[in-house]
Amino acid sequence: MDTELRFLAGLAIDESARLIRATHRERNGRGYSLVSLLIQACERVSIEASSIAGQVPLADPAVGPSLERELYRLLDELKLVHLFLGMYAGDFGRNDLPVGLVHMVDALVRDLLPRGADPIIHLSPENMYSTLGVVEAAKQLWRLTPPPDPHPVGFNLPALNPENAMLAPILAHEVGHTAWRQGLDAQLNATADLTAASAHLRSAVVPGGPSAQHLAELFDSWRQELLCDALAAVLTGPSFLFASAVFLPVTTGGTPIGRHPFPRDRVAYTLRILGELGWTDFLQSNVPGVYQWCADLAGDVVLTGHPAETGLRAAIGVIEPAITALARSAATSPVLPGRLESNIAEFNELFYLEVPCTQWADSAITPWELLAAAWTCEIRRLGDTPEALRLTCYDEHLNAFMIKSVELAVILRLWTEA
Repeated sequence: MDTELRFLAGLAIDESARLIRATHRERNGRGYSLVSLLIQACERVSIEASSIAGQVPLADPAVGPSLERELYRLLDELKLVHLFLGMYAGDFGRNDLPVGLVHMVDALVRDLLPRGADPIIHLSPENMYSTLGVVEAAKQLWRLTPPPDPHPVGFNLPALNPENAMLAPILAHEVGHTAWRQGLDAQLNATADLTAASAHLRSAVVPGGPSAQHLAELFDSWRQELLCDALAAVLTGPSFLFASAVFLPVTTGGTPIGRHPFPRDRVAYTLRILGELGWTDFLQSNVPGVYQWCADLAGDVVLTGHPAETGLRAAIGVIEPAITALARSAATSPVLPGRLESNIAEFNELFYLEVPCTQWADSAITPWELLAAAWTCEIRRLGDTPEALRLTCYDEHLNAFMIKSVELAVILRLWTEA
């Protein structure tokens, strides 16, 4: 076994060195904190493997199997390092993305993540938005000394449609999952009435239905999803309602019980939180057709009437006030209905002339104010129908214009602050 242990230790040392060499071209720019952490992980693995190799001649034969298991664990850690280096190869410090898109990602970090992040923008083969907290996803690499904040976070965008500014509110929802892992889950647990919610879940356990454990898992998933919806709705205002209607998509068809709440339930909650934030009058006066369509869908939420369905909805209903309150306190720089209403006419004039609007009065416009104004004006121009949502979302010229508008607005803000 001594020969086998030395062989495995040598593999771990050589593989560590190879991975460190592979990072030499990735030493600067956005996302480099991940490279630095992975290098540290490789160096630690090499040190531990060398230590084991030094123990081999002196070790009791009885401890050989435990040393072998330890070496295989180290090799598995290196596979994880390879996975993340391979996944984000070319994303560290990349400068081929539109500046406005980068600014929107930075704004999401600033406005939603309490502990910040070093964002890595990755173009994914999936037609989906997501975020990946690398430190949380690979805890075994830092099992002894967790790295300090801010942690690297992957922002995964659809590779064939990364510049869709009108869908940025969906990315805001996904950033909410990272905010959840950064501590919002504990804050919600501290304020929500989980005892009453658990009672509803227990009443939903019936013969032939989901088990109590499965219902509890679904509840945990639903409350996280709805908190992410709430964060996106607070931050981006009605833009999240419009983008969700296209992205989910929202129709009258039913879906089976899964890890996400029913789309119509999510629209209903988004309308409630927008109403609590003061958006109802704005929506009814500016886009009454789309607002009524969403309200009609949200009012038609009865699907099967199964006890599990009823219990999950009741449990979520109990904690909804806590979710809303937490989102309102956690999302900074939200769009405000009064400010948008006061400036929508000025924005509209410039918008149809294709002149970027960079400030209102004496202050720069945030990316979320720009998107809310653009969604509203374009829906009205296209006839205020559900079809207008789809056409607005997939207008490539409009999306490019909005990306450039965000870039110019941020330049103005930075120049003013300087």
